[in-house]
Amino acid sequence: MGAASGSAGGSVFGLLIGLAAMIASIWFSLAQGVKRLHDLNKSGWLILLCCVPIIGWIFALYMLFADGTVGPNPYGADPKNRMPYQAQPASVNVTVNVSREEVKVDKPVEDTPTPAEAPAEENKEKAE
Repeated sequence: MGAASGSAGGSVFGLLIGLAAMIASIWFSLAQGVKRLHDLNKSGWLILLCCVPIIGWIFALYMLFADGTVGPNPYGADPKNRMPYQAQPASVNVTVNVSREEVKVDKPVEDTPTPAEAPAEENKEKAE
């Protein structure tokens, strides 16, 4: 039988792999928690609240369901690319002409030739 089937060498190797996986998992969880706190515009050190038994569970639920900061914050841009609310002006000035008088035009608008007709007229003028 090989080393993995119950001998001391296989057990130590398995424990080392398990320990490495656990450390990587904790590192990844802490990094994602700090990113989420930064999205909420909070300090990353608040991730340590998750180590407190009951408060940590409540805080983890808050981090899970709370909506992030709209727009950029000191920790970076908004991952959802939302823009902060900007107040609209209180009044808008609009001028509407409601009189029924006809609009007087000083110079009548001449018919402009279409682009297809324009070269034909130039050829006529050159021929004369």
